[in-house]
Amino acid sequence: MDGWLYKAQKVFELMLSKGSMVNVVSYNTLINGYCKLKKIDEAMMLFLDMCHKGLVPDTVTYNTLVNRFCKVGGIQDAQRLFFEMQDCGQLPNFQTYVVLLDGLFKNRQLSRAMQLFREMEAKKVGC
Repeated sequence: MDGWLYKAQKVFELMLSKGSMVNVVSYNTLINGYCKLKKIDEAMMLFLDMCHKGLVPDTVTYNTLVNRFCKVGGIQDAQRLFFEMQDCGQLPNFQTYVVLLDGLFKNRQLSRAMQLFREMEAKKVGC
């Protein structure tokens, strides 16, 4: 996998150097690769670069990062991203809620998990 990510990063850099248009999907691909390799700092650098360039992260971007933060115990960062995505106009989907609920339960934040579950029910997410 490391070799694949290295090649993908090189193609991405080549695209940038040639003035080719990179888009949210290009960034999401690399962010996902870094997250799978547990390189959250690199994934967040790409996320910030993406935002700096005026690209709007989509639900896939946020779901990928929320998922990784939940898995590495960064539940506060996952929750921050959850709220940030909504502030930026991206609606959490069923997957977003499930990943965050799982992270909250695993981090023993039961009252917050129940609050989020009630919010999910009220919004009829996944129905």
